[in-house]
Amino acid sequence: MGSQVLVPFRGCEDSHRHLKLMGDLGQIVPMNYNPRDVNSIKTAVAKSNVVINLIGREYETRNYGFEEVNHQMAEQLAMISKEHGGIVRFIQVSALGASASSPSRLLRAKAAGEESVLKEFPEATIMRPATLIGTEDRILNRWAMYAKNWGFLPLFGGGSTKFQPVYVVDVAAAIVNSLKDDGTSMGKTYELGGPDIYTVHDLAEMMFETIREYPRYVNLPFPIAKVRI
Repeated sequence: MGSQVLVPFRGCEDSHRHLKLMGDLGQIVPMNYNPRDVNSIKTAVAKSNVVINLIGREYETRNYGFEEVNHQMAEQLAMISKEHGGIVRFIQVSALGASASSPSRLLRAKAAGEESVLKEFPEATIMRPATLIGTEDRILNRWAMYAKNWGFLPLFGGGSTKFQPVYVVDVAAAIVNSLKDDGTSMGKTYELGGPDIYTVHDLAEMMFETIREYPRYVNLPFPIAKVRI
C-alpha cells in the first residue's frame, strides 16, 4: 500500500496533530488543501497510488450543501484520480442507506456520489458505514454534553428510532483489509453495521450509565423534530 499516508485537510493546524502520532516519523503527512481548487486536489493525489475519499457532511451550512460535498466533490476527486493514471485503488466512503430513491436528501446525495465515482472507477470499492461510534463521535458525546449541561436529554418519539451503530475502528479495519486483499473487493459495495441493533433510548441509557448521571428524558413527538429541522 505504500509507506506514507497523505492526509489532506482544510481545518486549522491543530485538527490533525494527533494523527501524526499514529505512524512512524514522517509516515503521516497532513497537507492543507482546498476542496474547491482543482490544482490543490491534483497536488494532493500527485504522488499517491491509493485514494480513500472521506469527504462528507451530515448537515448543511451556508457554505457547503449536501449535493456539493457528498456528490460533486466525490465526482471531481474521481475524475482527477482517473486522469492521474497511477491510482490503483479508489475507496469511496459513503453511508448506509444511500439510495437515489431515499426520502433523505443526504442519502440521495451520497448515492449520486457513488454513481459518479463508479462511472470513473468501475473497480472502486464502496463502503457504506452505519452511524459511527467511538472516541469523539458525534452521537454519544453530544448527548453526554447536552445531558451534563441541561440535566436531561430530549427523546423524539420516545426514543424508538433504531440504530445499528458500528465502531469506527472496525470501519477503518474494513478499509485497510480491502486494500490488502487480492482484488476481490474491487467493484463491490459493502454495508458496514455493528453486531447489534439499538433504539435511541437504549443508547441513551448506556450513555447515562457511562457518565454516571441519573437518566432524565423529555419526550417530544416526531413532528416537532421535523419543525426543528
